[in-house]
Amino acid sequence: MVKKIINATLVLSILMVAGFLFNYFYFYESRKAETHLQNSNLELASLNLQSFRSKNLLGQNISIAVLDTGIDKTHNELKDRVFYEACFSSNTNKYQGLCKNNPNNDQNTDFGLDSGLPCQDELANCDHGTAVAGLISGKYGIAPQSKLLSFQVYSRLKNLKTNQTTDKIIIQKQDYQQALIHILGLIETKQQKIDIVNLSFNTEYFAENYCDNYDPILFNLVNKLIDKNVIVINSSGNNGFNGFDKSSKKLAFPSCLSNIISVGSIDNGIGETKLDDISDFSNNSSVLVTSTIGKYLSVAVPDDIDKNKTVMQYGTSLSAGIMSGLVAIMKQENPNLNQNLLLQKLRKN
Repeated sequence: MVKKIINATLVLSILMVAGFLFNYFYFYESRKAETHLQNSNLELASLNLQSFRSKNLLGQNISIAVLDTGIDKTHNELKDRVFYEACFSSNTNKYQGLCKNNPNNDQNTDFGLDSGLPCQDELANCDHGTAVAGLISGKYGIAPQSKLLSFQVYSRLKNLKTNQTTDKIIIQKQDYQQALIHILGLIETKQQKIDIVNLSFNTEYFAENYCDNYDPILFNLVNKLIDKNVIVINSSGNNGFNGFDKSSKKLAFPSCLSNIISVGSIDNGIGETKLDDISDFSNNSSVLVTSTIGKYLSVAVPDDIDKNKTVMQYGTSLSAGIMSGLVAIMKQENPNLNQNLLLQKLRKN
């Protein structure tokens, strides 16, 4: 009887996702790049929000760890959302660590105040984590009352010929592994309750099928998180395999892991796009778990002066952020929801 109740609740939750996505797409279509909603759109937006907030499902008491470039907790869309911060960003001969309070330590880690803020403004893509976080838990996000743990896990690439730093950032294997080990420690010692881990990164390793043997340490860490009732989500990557390149289906690691909820991007019918088409930039393969909107999204970005700044962006990381917000609401409604149940239902449907 209990199993039947859980299954029925889960089916209802999956059906609810469709309603969430529809209202979410419509809401974000009305937002304009680098502006807030215009007064003429506020009533329409609030009506659409109300349709999927009528059960007061706002992500209350759900915590999401975001492994990315850091989160601008001073942005007005993200005020009071970040409640834990850490940085894992190693110094090596190839990379410069970016932890703000501990820049010269070879094992560059930081757990202090502001350690989860975005990496340096002049570096490319340091706004990425803020954009993803806003979609998850921001004022206009899917789960606006969920809480965030910000993990800055990127390092600065060096020019090996000159040993000078470049403006590019990259994630190192040891840093995302150490971040996940730290998250497991927080859970096991009951210092933090963590429900979802959003891995907002991809590497340059690609696979059409499962790639569990590529990084067995990460695969095992994800399994340990799953055993702790944590749901782990990752983007499929933006290389266009089966997006614009229809001849080749591949996912970027770690989305090719069999125990991760991999998320690709589909179009929302705005502009030249067709509703539900695979986005031209999105990676796809037969082992991809699911897809959500990832194009023409207005997202929060850091700015020292304009604390309301938004820009229009695209990417499967944004799709993964939306999915993390949806799962937060589903888990709020059904605390028994876990990775295996969700994977089973998403793959079946």
